[in-house]
Amino acid sequence: MIQKIHIWLRSWIMSATLSVVATNYAYSQATDQINVKGQVTNDAGEGLKGVSVMIKGAKTGVQTDANGRYTILAPRRATLLFTYIGFNSQELEVNPSGIINVKMSGNNVLDQVVVVGYGTAKTEDLTGGLAVVGKEQLSMVSTSNLMDRLVGQVAGFSITTGEAAPGASQTLLIRGENSISANNSPLIILDGIPYSGSLADIDPNNVENLSILKDASASAIYGSRAANGVILIQTKRGALGRAQVNYKGLLGM
Repeated sequence: MIQKIHIWLRSWIMSATLSVVATNYAYSQATDQINVKGQVTNDAGEGLKGVSVMIKGAKTGVQTDANGRYTILAPRRATLLFTYIGFNSQELEVNPSGIINVKMSGNNVLDQVVVVGYGTAKTEDLTGGLAVVGKEQLSMVSTSNLMDRLVGQVAGFSITTGEAAPGASQTLLIRGENSISANNSPLIILDGIPYSGSLADIDPNNVENLSILKDASASAIYGSRAANGVILIQTKRGALGRAQVNYKGLLGM
């Protein structure tokens, strides 16, 4: 009888200890998050609507409201990335107060030189539908699949996956389907050469910039193969100067 009581007491003490440990772990996880809020304005102090506020290295994010205000739940040691079309992106670390107000300055988008089929040109000189994704935008998402990094980056550019299984094929569409029976995939040009493979096979860390020609003007350069749009990819190349080594590591728990 006494032995049974001892066994019951040991089981009860073990259960109580596990409950305390689980409660402390859940509490530490909850207290490791903080509600960050603030306002995003331009140089004139006006609130910017629709600014993307992302947690760097994660897919969690929100957008600012009509007054430029936002609220996001983020880890205490996280870095917030603020991006908006026509403005310079900013990265700010979460502070203990949980209040981050950001003033964004416009960039000279019209002076940007982009790669097109016949060479390079300034954005202000182009009349066709064009979107440019730089290496800074591609580095916002931590994945080894280039197609996953392009999700939500370009208007009118959609990526669909037929199956949920890992490694399933993905379909690219620019401004929807143009034909019922024919192929609707855009033409991919890699460093000036037509590329017949998948974007998923290209290492996103080797991409310098990516331009997407959306409208029919692309057909004037590449012919009928460009009827569904063109994706121009320029990879990184060697440059004069001192050698540089970049390392990026991710740890998941």
